[in-house]
Amino acid sequence: LTQEEADVADAIAASFQHGERLRRHVDYLVANGGMYKAYNGNLLYHGCIPMEEDGSFAELDVDGTMMDFAAAEHKAFHETMSEFGLPATDEVEHTYHTINKGLWAALEKGQIKREKLVVRRFEELLAALGATGDAARMNAFYLDRLSEHPDLMPGTLEAVKELSEVATLAVVTNGVEHVQEKRLKESGLGEYMDGVFISECIGVEKPNRRFFE
Repeated sequence: LTQEEADVADAIAASFQHGERLRRHVDYLVANGGMYKAYNGNLLYHGCIPMEEDGSFAELDVDGTMMDFAAAEHKAFHETMSEFGLPATDEVEHTYHTINKGLWAALEKGQIKREKLVVRRFEELLAALGATGDAARMNAFYLDRLSEHPDLMPGTLEAVKELSEVATLAVVTNGVEHVQEKRLKESGLGEYMDGVFISECIGVEKPNRRFFE
């Protein structure tokens, strides 16, 4: 090796031997036996990466996987309907979900803007109920209540804490910025995330490929 090549090799070896992130990774693998093997004087190890059956990387959603969005949404919806003196029967809630789901699907296709979506869902709900009201105020109240319910799925925080020791974690979401940021903070998940990417800030919605560029 030339001197320059030797210097590069030494630098790589030093990074491998003394890198804090790598040390935590190896400690995790050793602590969770079966993920390493000492063979012929060498330490062989591998990591476990969640994957789909076709070999693609698995996606772990915030809402519905780590956070119990259905529970949070249910509470916020009932609080909103109560605040504005409207019925919140199962049938009414089902109507809201149908309207909301259709509008979010339209958002992902670029057919509606977020700021219109969040108000229109309540406009359409009021119309379906034959009622009058201020849809913009209803939405503002709903989002405020939603941000107050950072419900987690069982075991989520413990799992994320362990993963953060050996992997770079980030959130990618189409959710409303101030709602998602508060729920991540209040739930404790935000502490373990290396990045939070919200489409409202980026200017493009998932699953548009530009979101990930």
